[in-house]
Amino acid sequence: MIDLCPRCRIQAPHKPGRLVCPRCGGPLRVVDARGEASGGARPGPVSQSGPVSQSGPAVRPAASRQSNAPRMYRSPHVRWVARRPPETFPPPRPAPLPDARPIPRYTYLPAWGLYDRPAVNEDSSDPARGRGGALVATLRATAIALAVTAGAHLVRYVLLAINRSTPIASWLDTLSIVLVWAAGVIALGFFAAAAVAVVGWLRHARAHAYRRHHRLDPRKPWQIAVYAAVPLVNLVGAPVLFRELITQRDDIDQARAGEVARRTAAAWVVVNIAAVAALCTRFVASRSESLQTGADGLWLTIISALLSAGFVWWALPRLIGALDGERRETAPDRRWVQVGQQ
Repeated sequence: MIDLCPRCRIQAPHKPGRLVCPRCGGPLRVVDARGEASGGARPGPVSQSGPVSQSGPAVRPAASRQSNAPRMYRSPHVRWVARRPPETFPPPRPAPLPDARPIPRYTYLPAWGLYDRPAVNEDSSDPARGRGGALVATLRATAIALAVTAGAHLVRYVLLAINRSTPIASWLDTLSIVLVWAAGVIALGFFAAAAVAVVGWLRHARAHAYRRHHRLDPRKPWQIAVYAAVPLVNLVGAPVLFRELITQRDDIDQARAGEVARRTAAAWVVVNIAAVAALCTRFVASRSESLQTGADGLWLTIISALLSAGFVWWALPRLIGALDGERRETAPDRRWVQVGQQ
């Protein structure tokens, strides 16, 4: 026996007590397996004592499924099948014509690979960049002061050389001594100002570099000052500080910055060796009465001042420029351009 809904045309095995279609709510018809309507009224509910007469349709006992009745479903777990009416199927789509495809056209000239867009610097608020200009100006002034000091010592050396054969006036000798000491004090003051400026720039540059990686500078401010400003200590401390800074600056050309830092460290070692040699010679000359030792001390002081001026004028600004500059991307030798196909 099968329950059939004439309205939505769905069917299911007969179930006693099911009067309406669970899909559309219409009345169900009971048909046999061959599709013929069974006789009698729609069965109603059955009580334990037997069928009860009602004003509605007559009630008959539920008929058990016969063992030889054909099964409509292969699986006993399938209880309902909804089939779509044939008239609701959409009409078939027409086959597209092979020559009806539009030809792609451009309303503008394609420009793939013909120009490079500059990368937008998202984080350009580097506090060390503003200090770079002031630092370079301070270094230039310090280099000029060191060059003037070298000139004053050169004048003193020439007077000593002349005094070996021809005596010079006492006032001229005194004036040369005062000139040497004044130039030395001024150069020392500019050198201290340059050291303070370098330490300040280095602190801000390191803080900004570590802040880009959401970190704090592991070096204390006093450590940076000692490593970068104390003589002889900065021979090892300053290169370490700059190397740590370059490691954190992934927005620049690290290979180029590292090469510049290594050359600057080597030049700084040469400057310190010349300064120590000049100081030792001047100390020995002050303890002895030898004019030749004093002249040698002056000559070494001139060389040391000139080396220091060249280092401050050329090496340090070049290192600062390498750290302040942005990454330079080299343009490729070959460019690939997309070609349209019909």
